[in-house]
Amino acid sequence: MRFWFGLFVPKGTPAPVIQKLHDATVAAMDTPAVQERLSQAGATAVAPERRSPAYFQQFVGSEIEKNAKPIKAAGIALE
Repeated sequence: MRFWFGLFVPKGTPAPVIQKLHDATVAAMDTPAVQERLSQAGATAVAPERRSPAYFQQFVGSEIEKNAKPIKAAGIALE
C-alpha cells in the first residue's frame, strides 16, 4: 500500500507558502519515526518524484476528470 499525504490550500496561495508547506511535510514524512509507523501499517510513502505540488495538482485534476462522468451519470449531487 502506498501512502500519499496531500495538502489542499486556498486558490491563490502564494507559491513560496506552498513550497514551505511541502518541504516541511516531506521532511516529516521522511523521518525514521514516520517511516516506521508507515511500515507497521503495511504502507510506504510515495516515491519522491511523485511528491511535488505540481504532481499532486495534476493527479487531483486527473482524478476529478476521470470520475466526473460516472458521478454525473449516477445523478450524484452535492447537498
